[in-house]
Amino acid sequence: MAIPVGVGSLPQAAVTHYRSRPDGLAPALLSVEPVAAACLLESLTRRRQITLVTGRTSMAGLNCALPPPWPGRTCEADSTPRSP
Repeated sequence: MAIPVGVGSLPQAAVTHYRSRPDGLAPALLSVEPVAAACLLESLTRRRQITLVTGRTSMAGLNCALPPPWPGRTCEADSTPRSP
């Protein structure tokens, strides 16, 4: 499941929902954020929450300079690529 990252509540809710299923079966979770505002990927790479100077994105909600609450459940996504 691809989850847009930017506003912390959506990825947080998706990870919490799928990681807390009683049957333990969950889809792979893929967080996606724009290259111009890849604060989650950069924070995971540095292993600490960081704030970025962001550029233009196609959606204002994805132009986030600070990742969702840290460390938070969003960090439990299976993969975190950047997209143009």
